Amino acid sequence: QIVDLIEKYNILKPFIDLLDAQDPRTIIVVQTGLSNLFALAEKLGGTENLCLMVQKMGGLDKLESLQRHENGEVYKKTYAIIDAYFDEVEQELAPQEVNGALEVNATQPKDPEGGFTF
Repeated sequence: QIVDLIEKYNILKPFIDLLDAQDPRTIIVVQTGLSNLFALAEKLGGTENLCLMVQKMGGLDKLESLQRHENGEVYKKTYAIIDAYFDEVEQELAPQEVNGALEVNATQPKDPEGGFTF
């Protein structure tokens, strides 16, 4: 339902584009709105569709770039959204705290069992 409404009124793309705003307050308002949309989609069983729409419209790229934002609240909200709705694949790449320092798991991908066949 929520995806149908979003598609019908074409509101998501302009809303996501506001993540490029210079004002941190604007970005936080958009992030709050996205969080609310995801919460509603989660209740209605449409989270995956909303994730795909946000990703298709460049929203995930914008969120990922906001992880380097100078405003702490923007960073925290960005991390929470990505962690909750987009973090399935990237979980193994997330930095871990080891002895008070962040450490990134930089392991090499494993070759398929039996090697490659061409």
